Amino acid sequence: RVVAEAQKNWNRQLQQVRGQDYSNMTQVLDATVKSGFQSAGELPAALQQTYALLTPRDRLSVDSVFRENMRAASGEFTPSDPKLFNDTMSRINLPAGDPNRITDPTQVTPLIAHGLNYTDAQRLITTMRDLNSPATNPFLKQVNEVKLTAQRMLSANLSVVTHPEIGQEASYRFGFALDAQIAAMRKAGKDPSALFDPTNPEYILKPERVMSFLPSNPTAQGGRTGTTPNPFTPSSVAPRQPGESAEAYLARTGVN
Repeated sequence: RVVAEAQKNWNRQLQQVRGQDYSNMTQVLDATVKSGFQSAGELPAALQQTYALLTPRDRLSVDSVFRENMRAASGEFTPSDPKLFNDTMSRINLPAGDPNRITDPTQVTPLIAHGLNYTDAQRLITTMRDLNSPATNPFLKQVNEVKLTAQRMLSANLSVVTHPEIGQEASYRFGFALDAQIAAMRKAGKDPSALFDPTNPEYILKPERVMSFLPSNPTAQGGRTGTTPNPFTPSSVAPRQPGESAEAYLARTGVN
């Protein structure tokens, strides 16, 4: 009993430390993104003190966002590693109790140092939190099943067998396009679950729709897909701008 009580107290203290570490991390990270800071030296004095308290792991993520801001200042967008994003999303959607399931934001933010950009890290965290909401969980599970089905369809394509990175990026683009379409339909007062109905002409898992995210000549592109048309919206709609959120994109283009 004494040992069990000591372990309980230790776990409580550990959670408090982790909570403070994450609070420090988000405080510096959010300010860095909002103000476009490109180095620790640009942080206000109070935030420099907070930055100095960051764990080495969290500091790496903040430093990655500094570099992301530097590239953005030069007009360069920092994409996420599609495979890392897809794998992380899959782990978030694992069944409850699975030891590999991601359940806490502190498991996502360190990945910024390993290939996630800030926007996609926030997107993953939002998905993780929504999965814990009884109101949104069933629909999100359905959305995830659709994304996984599309990923399997894309991975089975012959061109992807020799260039697996193409399938990862195509799956990433499919997921973003689907999220944007769902947001657009909700904005227009429509039911997005209609997209999952095989009898609907706009059914999103039609093979030709899914395969449109693959490049026409992957070998010539060196395994990169370039700009893939969004099969859920008219081809005349402007592409998403670097760093532009889904909400800003929808507001600018008027997609519905």
